[in-house]
Amino acid sequence: MRYHKEFEHWFETPEGEHLFLRPIRPTDKELLVAGMQRYSRESIFRRFMTQKQSLTDDELTYLTETDGVNHIALGVGHRITRDDQDCIEGVAVGRCVRLVSQPNTADFALFVGDPWQKKGVGTLLLIHLGAAAREQGISEFTGEMLTRNLPMQRLVKSAAPNARWYVRGEITEVEIDLSDLPEP
Repeated sequence: MRYHKEFEHWFETPEGEHLFLRPIRPTDKELLVAGMQRYSRESIFRRFMTQKQSLTDDELTYLTETDGVNHIALGVGHRITRDDQDCIEGVAVGRCVRLVSQPNTADFALFVGDPWQKKGVGTLLLIHLGAAAREQGISEFTGEMLTRNLPMQRLVKSAAPNARWYVRGEITEVEIDLSDLPEP
């Protein structure tokens, strides 16, 4: 299995910024809390489809303590120096949760922090999340987004041009056959 708990993939944005992608760990709770404070209300609203100021302890547990089989979560971060200490700053998160009623399908969601949007981070995250899901026998993603969330729609269309779209008023559902995603 490529996407084990110690997996780490380093990559460079077109602007020359060095980032890494790895499975989210229980110790990443503080990174999620900091991201809720650092990133715009609009970006957070697009992800959760509601106004959200913070995450509860139960939400933090759910979002960081995954099994890597039925609930896969990957994070993108970068190392920075703050107060003469090396730190990790969260950049993006992608996750999928296998549907009990359809074990070959998983609900997926992505979040990319404001300064990292339109740099290929979300596309890379979706491609790796799809590869990690395929390793666990998942063959399709389904997800919902706000119909006005055009950046997410563009991201999915660029990575999975054959995705199926269903617009239902303010909510748009997308289905992605994971074999359509490129290999990382």
